Amino acid sequence: MGIEKEMASWGVRTRYEDLPDEVTELMKTLTWVIAGCTVAGGSADGCEEVVDLVRSWGGAEEATVLVHGGRVPAHAAVLANSTMARAHDICDFVMPGQHLGTSLVPVALAVTELVGGRSGAEVLTALAVGAEIGTRLGLVTRHGGFDPSGVGTVIAATVVAGRLMALDDEQMLNAMALAFNRAGGSFQSNIDASLAVRLIQGFSSRNAVECAQLALRGMTGPKHWITGVWGFHHLFSDRRDDATLAGQLGERWTVMTMGFKNFPACGGTGTATDAALALAERHSLKAGDVESVTVRMAGELPYLLVGSTFEPGRNPTVDGQFSVQYTVANALLRGTPTMDDFTPEAVTDPAVVALAGAVRVVYEPELAEGVHLGRAAVDVRTTQGRLLSEVRDGMKGGQNDPLDRDRLLHDFWDRSSHGGRPVSVDRLNRFVRLVDRMGDLDDARELVPLLLAADTTAGDERELQSLHRT
Repeated sequence: MGIEKEMASWGVRTRYEDLPDEVTELMKTLTWVIAGCTVAGGSADGCEEVVDLVRSWGGAEEATVLVHGGRVPAHAAVLANSTMARAHDICDFVMPGQHLGTSLVPVALAVTELVGGRSGAEVLTALAVGAEIGTRLGLVTRHGGFDPSGVGTVIAATVVAGRLMALDDEQMLNAMALAFNRAGGSFQSNIDASLAVRLIQGFSSRNAVECAQLALRGMTGPKHWITGVWGFHHLFSDRRDDATLAGQLGERWTVMTMGFKNFPACGGTGTATDAALALAERHSLKAGDVESVTVRMAGELPYLLVGSTFEPGRNPTVDGQFSVQYTVANALLRGTPTMDDFTPEAVTDPAVVALAGAVRVVYEPELAEGVHLGRAAVDVRTTQGRLLSEVRDGMKGGQNDPLDRDRLLHDFWDRSSHGGRPVSVDRLNRFVRLVDRMGDLDDARELVPLLLAADTTAGDERELQSLHRT
């Protein structure tokens, strides 16, 4: 069996009972974390415009636009929902800077509505196999400028959609192969601080639903989409690595390397920001004590992604999210980063802009010592002439320093309270409780009305619940 068939078959045939407990729990956590991200992004820059657009397209009322309400075709719903989920960059991550949950969870909820309901156990299984395949694709994706959230994630989300649409082995192979033809997206979007960053997540989700639907109707894709002469390995990888892609599927769960962000910015800024926070706490540093800062980054990818000169422009929030100059300056000036530190007003505040101008960023591959590509160092020269340094191997929230459930729940409530159209505490409490017992949930569509904003009319919610019971 070729590797393409092997991965497709595993995605179709894995049962809920095959999932290790820790994988099941991770998928539950992923579900409510992404729900909080989506609520937070409901009124973020560009998101309401996307919602208005997908509503204007009309079409079959297949799935719900989360937060805002209303039903649109499933592929349109996930475009809006994933764009909202990614907007504040406070989601999950796997290497190399890939975001899976902000596509997989919205796709799972929308397709569950599309097909007339699926059990919570089946949704968790779909999320698990999709996330595992996506993580493995990310591990063999070269750091060449493609956004892995537009490369591996679109295929992973297609597995989720295909699984919930009950595709057979051949259909799943074709769905994944079609999704391969939609893979793309560039990190230039991030460097240039454009809203395309969040839209790439939406594109991955929309393409995933469409590719699964096309495969269900008999459309075929290249059967050698990974190993062919112009397949995935040629386009997106430095080498062929079948062991990483398909070795011990179902036995070795690489998705357990997934982390969750500690604050709302690109993960490439995280290690240096943590180092700056440590220095400030240890030495009681105030912004006025800082003469200059040097950030040394061991990895070329994070350096290229977040090391550019901080110059707030048309999208200040994105400028801040993808600038290590800004996040380090913000940490030294304001302390632990919060959602409020990435508003346009906060990012363009003259005090933080001035301090960011004193931060120099350099690429220092020797710092990695051949191993720690995520390592970063922060050197602060004080106005008293002292040189203070801190080196970190990775950001808090990653595999080696994970956030516990209490911290993730704290972040969930903090983030969900920042949306311009907040969802009620009661609905969100009910959502988390249902997800915690999701393996016993008969119909996962029960989750959807709980992610509608507090100003959504009761009639709309009753209509949804009535529809879901039929």
